[in-house]
Amino acid sequence: MSSATAPWPWCNERFAYAVAHQLTGRACERLLALRRHPLPRITDAILERANRTSACPAFRKRAQGQSCDEYPFARTNQGASKSDRHDWGWAWVPISEQNSQARCLSAFYQAQRVLNGDKFWVEVP
Repeated sequence: MSSATAPWPWCNERFAYAVAHQLTGRACERLLALRRHPLPRITDAILERANRTSACPAFRKRAQGQSCDEYPFARTNQGASKSDRHDWGWAWVPISEQNSQARCLSAFYQAQRVLNGDKFWVEVP
C-alpha cells in the first residue's frame, strides 16, 4: 500500500514524522524494523478496539475537527495494545483526512483480498 499519491497531506506528514523522529532508542529500532517487515492484518474487532484505545485514550483532549491517527494501524497485529513499550506513534489529524484514509485502507484490504493474518507493506512517501 502506498500513500505517496493519496490526498492526505496531514496524515502523510504525521506518519512520516512518527516513523522518522518521534521514537528514540529501542522503540525507534523496533518501529524502523517494522518498516523492513510487512504488517499482518487483524480482523478481530476487540483487538482493533484495544489498539485504538491504547494509542488514542479518551483522556486526550481532542480539538474540534481533529481525529487521533495511529501507526502501526489499529487493524494490524503490531497495534499499540500489542506492545509492551511505546513503539508506536499517534497524532491529531483533520477528521476528513482520517476518514478518507480509513476508506482507502478498507478499499485496499478488499481489492487486494487482504484477510486476517495476511501481510502487507506500507510505503512511506
